[in-house]
Amino acid sequence: RSQLDLKIYLHSDSDKRLANYVKRSKGRRTLEDTMEKYFTEVKPKDLATLESEKHADFLAQTDMSQDKMNLLGLMISDLCGTKETGSSTGTFDV
Repeated sequence: RSQLDLKIYLHSDSDKRLANYVKRSKGRRTLEDTMEKYFTEVKPKDLATLESEKHADFLAQTDMSQDKMNLLGLMISDLCGTKETGSSTGTFDV
């Protein structure tokens, strides 16, 4: 962490994480096996990762406002020395 210029934590809803995991597992294992693996392996790792949120300089959420997304884009652009090509689209030259 000490070597990072900016620490960004992207928060996503736990229900959405579960739904995405089930979708990705579809056809590869049964629903019962998928749920067991999620609750015994995946979710505990997710919870450990949530600790990173405490150290973040910027907390990004999937439902954050356009203004906050633009601010985040400007911060990243500034750190990378890039030029923004369209603030309304959130695209940047790298």
